[in-house]
Amino acid sequence: MRVRAAGGLDQMSVFIAFPAYFLPIPFSFSFPPRFVPFSRGISDVKKRNSQIAGLLQSVRQPIYLLGTDRTLLFCNRALEEWTGCEAALLLGTVLRYHTPLSRLRREIVAASLCPPPEILEGCRGVGVLSMDQITWTSRRRAEFLPLLLENDTWGTLVLVAPDEWPETGQENDFRVDHAPWVEHVSTERFESARLHQLLLTLRRRQGEPFQTDRALGTSPTMRVLRRRIEIATEKPVSVLILGEPGVGKEHVARAIHYGHEGRTPGALIPLDCRVLEAELIVSTMRAFRKRYLDDPSPRTHSLLLTDVDLLPPPVHPFLSDWIGSAPANQRILATAPPATPEWDQNRELYCLLGTLVLELPPLRDRREDIPLLAQLFLENGNAQDKRQLCGFTSEALDLLAAYDWPGNLDELESLVAEARERLESGLVGVDSLPERLLHAADAGEHPIEAEEIVPLEPFLEEVERELLRRALARAKGNKSRAAHLLGVTRAKLYRRLEWFGLLESDGSGEPDPGDR
Repeated sequence: MRVRAAGGLDQMSVFIAFPAYFLPIPFSFSFPPRFVPFSRGISDVKKRNSQIAGLLQSVRQPIYLLGTDRTLLFCNRALEEWTGCEAALLLGTVLRYHTPLSRLRREIVAASLCPPPEILEGCRGVGVLSMDQITWTSRRRAEFLPLLLENDTWGTLVLVAPDEWPETGQENDFRVDHAPWVEHVSTERFESARLHQLLLTLRRRQGEPFQTDRALGTSPTMRVLRRRIEIATEKPVSVLILGEPGVGKEHVARAIHYGHEGRTPGALIPLDCRVLEAELIVSTMRAFRKRYLDDPSPRTHSLLLTDVDLLPPPVHPFLSDWIGSAPANQRILATAPPATPEWDQNRELYCLLGTLVLELPPLRDRREDIPLLAQLFLENGNAQDKRQLCGFTSEALDLLAAYDWPGNLDELESLVAEARERLESGLVGVDSLPERLLHAADAGEHPIEAEEIVPLEPFLEEVERELLRRALARAKGNKSRAAHLLGVTRAKLYRRLEWFGLLESDGSGEPDPGDR
């Protein structure tokens, strides 16, 4: 939208009345754009407000205004039509920079309208907003204009194009321009915006209420894993989930149970095989079978056995019978560490549980997914916190990718939460990461050399061999003198020389001439 004023662009002031508050909020497009005081009478203000509000409401392109705290202060009718959400539900909503899991239309729209945090810090930007419609996703180009308030804080006016933006492979990238009154914006923020849009795309493709965040990633291994999770979600079969601690085995199990779209999930009863006694496990399984045996609904009920490799041996025969006679509406979801010797001793149990086996790779084997997962945990924090962080610097991402992650995803999530506590806004840098990552990086650059093990017996034999040679050389072949130099008897010297193959003999048995 272009507006021309007789006094020039730097002198033009615009005033908008917001129906929710019925308060005149003046702002101006100046360089930099700044709120200006208004000295006319209140009647003139109301009249001008009414004119400007009517003009913005009649504009064909969606327009909305964000306050300093990311509160949605104004939106026109075009935005209501595009989002499919009434202004009464949106006004006053605080926008947060994250990818929502909620199915509520208001929360989906609010997250889709939120620009990257750097836009809210006084930067002008251009990007593409994606809005979920009923059967498709609408994409439109948007321009974000900063508004400098009287208290030197920033608001944002967003102008959304009226037409759809075609997919070109790069439409999700935000471009941020640094204005003369704003410090230079690092290109590292572009990567954060790209990761944000990639997260949004992956979550929309999943589409289930309980999404498999632990299986997010673009690596081939994770693509295959997500497809197998979809199969397990659609078919009520027993599933065995293998993986190291912290990879999200229980999370995936719950996603399988709750993830079928369009079907009400049944009961999910977790049993921890590490701590529960055999009698309690058996009684719980019997009660579960009896309670849901005659359930007329098409729901599938699941027993979740965590750490099933530690299942007490007395329960194994009962579990085999339970699985063999399970009705169609009941199944077992089990988690366990990767293949262990215990599985070789319980092949029958493994086969019964493993109608479908899912193996979750450790984080160190999918390092290319670490930036995306770190961005996911960062945005999950944005959804719960007033602080809005953009992403990570390239140096921080390199440090995360180089770490071995013995705690896998749980450790990464905890680390990101720890880094959030050290920042108020902006990007997570190396100085915000825990010191253990820096220590690990230093240790990787200066690895400890492996200690060389010297076998004692061969070493001593080589030393003795060399001493015998030197004694003979110094004694010029005289055995008696060599024995005297070594402090041993002549008989012992002969035995050692013979042992090492150093005894020179012509086979006649006569004494060595050097001994005469």
